[in-house]
Amino acid sequence: MIYRIRLTNFEGPLDLLLYFIKRDKLNIYDIPIARITHEFLEYVRLMKMLNLEVVGDFLVTASMLLQIKARMLLPKPESEETEEEDPRTELVHRLLEYKRYKEAAEALAERHQQYRYYLYRSIPDPTPAQMVEPVYKNASLLDLLTALKRVLEKAENAASESNVHTVELPPVSVEAQAEFLLNEVKRHGEITFQQLVEGMERLVIIATFLALLELIKHQMVGVRQAAVFDDIIVYEP
Repeated sequence: MIYRIRLTNFEGPLDLLLYFIKRDKLNIYDIPIARITHEFLEYVRLMKMLNLEVVGDFLVTASMLLQIKARMLLPKPESEETEEEDPRTELVHRLLEYKRYKEAAEALAERHQQYRYYLYRSIPDPTPAQMVEPVYKNASLLDLLTALKRVLEKAENAASESNVHTVELPPVSVEAQAEFLLNEVKRHGEITFQQLVEGMERLVIIATFLALLELIKHQMVGVRQAAVFDDIIVYEP
């Protein structure tokens, strides 16, 4: 059975590129295109594996990155006197424009948070539905995917170092892992994603991650980070 996850507030491909630039403290005007393209494609493969309904835009951007990479690898004709435009120029312009809109949106969101409890004459009191906190707090879906990528790599490394080969995997479902996740969060109050999936097989880790996305979407658990790019902490809201 295919388990499809639909995420309405998933960050777009430009946000993923900005995530890489911010995380690795790269110069946005001098992007290491080969390195960025390789990591971008890894995230696209991860999203396709999870069957997230957001892959389309990411594939378009991936093809653009591959085209830029190919243009940069091609030798430049020696006869050309005019200096050729950097193939990354259009991408840089897009990123800078997206970054401006993103920062403006964040500033407006922050102002909204500051004034949300101010009540003015003739305006009714906020309803509970209007007072709901943002679902993902300060841990974005990109942070969640990074955490998943990290634990999958650790599980693969552990499997390659072990001499034991598992022939059959135990049956696992997203629903069962959601119940397991809720029980663990209630028992500990808060727990890292790394601790939740410690010792699990690859398929079980993926099912647990999908269960986490569903629980977050229904606001049954919350996620946050102690610091930027740190491990994901799952807690009871």
